[in-house]
Amino acid sequence: MDPFSHHLKDQGKALIVKIDLTKFDVGVSKEFQQYMDIVWDDSMKSITLDVSSVTFIDSSGVGALLSVHKLAGDSCQIILSGVKPPVREVIELLRLQRVFTLQSPNA
Repeated sequence: MDPFSHHLKDQGKALIVKIDLTKFDVGVSKEFQQYMDIVWDDSMKSITLDVSSVTFIDSSGVGALLSVHKLAGDSCQIILSGVKPPVREVIELLRLQRVFTLQSPNA
């Protein structure tokens, strides 16, 4: 099974990427960045990263998320959906809720 999958909606303006891993760490961060480079299009207005399977994220995983922000620029909204408490704690500790919109698993 592939650790990442995606689909487009709103006529290709919204990208939804599922991260189907429990650990988003150094072992997969580079692969994720390469995947995002392939699926990214400059015309996209929003990216939703479904992290509902992720229960652990390290600095490499956070770096990979930040690389999406850099790739997308300020004109593109980035949503982390299905954010579980351990991942939310890391994101909030780093004050990255200013960069990403966080949605809990129940949202």
